[in-house]
Amino acid sequence: MSSLSATRLNPLGRHSLWGFHALLVACCIFVVDTVTHLDAAIAVLYVAVLLMVAKGSSTKALLWAAALCAGLTLAAFLIGHGHFAGNFDGRWARCLISLAAIAIATLLALRGKRATEALLGAQAQLAHATRVTTLGELAASIAHEVNQPLAAIANNSSAGLRWLDRPEPELDEARESLQRIAQDAHRASEVVARIRAMARKGAPARQRLCLDPLINETLALIAGELTRYRVRACVQLQANEARVEIDPVQVRQVLINLLINACQAMAEIAPRERELCLNSSVLGQWVCVTVCDCGSGIAPAALPLLFTPFFTTREDGMGMGLSICRSIIEAQGGRIWASNRPEGGACLTFWLPLANAGSPA
Repeated sequence: MSSLSATRLNPLGRHSLWGFHALLVACCIFVVDTVTHLDAAIAVLYVAVLLMVAKGSSTKALLWAAALCAGLTLAAFLIGHGHFAGNFDGRWARCLISLAAIAIATLLALRGKRATEALLGAQAQLAHATRVTTLGELAASIAHEVNQPLAAIANNSSAGLRWLDRPEPELDEARESLQRIAQDAHRASEVVARIRAMARKGAPARQRLCLDPLINETLALIAGELTRYRVRACVQLQANEARVEIDPVQVRQVLINLLINACQAMAEIAPRERELCLNSSVLGQWVCVTVCDCGSGIAPAALPLLFTPFFTTREDGMGMGLSICRSIIEAQGGRIWASNRPEGGACLTFWLPLANAGSPA
């Protein structure tokens, strides 16, 4: 027999086993109730039979079991006392108490089964809703991550065409735009490859490397965005040769999200005031990276919700960027948080453990 067939037969086997045990217990109770004169003291034990049937069988089987227990109670009473009619003394009262206990136990078991069925139905609906929500989050995550390199490709394409359309084409500038397009296309390919690896439950592609060169590479990738937002970058990288064990594609995506968010946060202030501060340093067994802007900062009420999926402070935002960042950083063994600068603006900071180090307290 195949494993699938065995799986399908298992529930029937379990129900049959419960029914056999219940019938065996009922027979034992009937025998004891018949040969002794304890009346209700024994017949009340049929409640245990009903509980066994309720656990392993259907509602219809429970009603049949209740009828059987009531019949066995009456049969044992008649056999033990030798008459069907007679004086309604205490023996009849005890028999009626036994029947009442069986009826009450049946009603309670039926209510319990209905509650269990309702709970299972609610759990099924919740599981379906969870799957739909997870699918929506995954789609939003893919759209958010792939949209950035695609937008950069579109911007660089437009810039390259402008350089070529000049009366005297600027071939060097156009060549640089094409190089950026190739880099962004490669980055989009890496994002898709990483998402496919996650779907296959593949192990993260972690590498032991220095973080400062990765930060410089990321700044080069978003140079066009800095120019478009007219943002001046102030960079102080002091992690030196400290090595971390990370997935560079994922951490680069975190840096891009934080840097572009910082640029967008300064869109409403004067261009001459738009300064983005990017720092790295080593603190004990951790590499600390901070991205600060000079915008209006984060509202106190929004700080606790900033990394919640689909929470956004921008009208056109998806609310997935920072949630993705937190998932990535925590998967690398680090942590990320946001704060406001005393002089104005916001800071996003994340820690990554040095190779062979633990997680922050």
